Amino acid sequence: MWYILNSMLNKLFLCLIFFIGFGIGAPLYSQEIPFWERKIAETVPDFVIEAVKKAPQDALVGIGTAKLANMSMSRTTARVRARAGIAKQINEVVVEMVRKFSVASVTDPNVVFLFQERITVTTSRADLQATSIIDEGPDNDGNFWVVIMLNKEPVSDIISQARAQTVNDFPQMSSFNAAAMLNDALISIAKDEIVAVFR
Repeated sequence: MWYILNSMLNKLFLCLIFFIGFGIGAPLYSQEIPFWERKIAETVPDFVIEAVKKAPQDALVGIGTAKLANMSMSRTTARVRARAGIAKQINEVVVEMVRKFSVASVTDPNVVFLFQERITVTTSRADLQATSIIDEGPDNDGNFWVVIMLNKEPVSDIISQARAQTVNDFPQMSSFNAAAMLNDALISIAKDEIVAVFR
């Protein structure tokens, strides 16, 4: 009887160790595995795909490419094009936020439309110096590729400043809370395909 009881206790102890080591101690998923994999609209080099995977889920990612007379010119142009991709996404984020606001609001749709036009013009003029390069380099055909990202904080600052500059002319939009709607808009945009800017 004692032998059976001792054997059961040993098995219970081993199961407990296994549970603690591999159950409680381990997260449900690795923090390095994204909730979804960002998609890229075009065929791009492998290092571009890997660079995109490194971006945080709530960051905007821009891809630019160029093939000019020399490497320096190609690099500069590709960086400009990647930033242009970021600027376009910021406007898409704003449009998504305004769309959701209009669905839940009784504000005149014409006012909402004019507000959207004004605020997107303002964000398109924003300084994107806060962008950071994830990776860049040439492919086998001599095309130079740049992958950049813009984190959530500067995106929030750009949109909040644009709202502050715009809302005074549209008092009906004073309840448009950019900060509160930003997360959902960023997630929505991040699930779209990233379009590389070629020209």
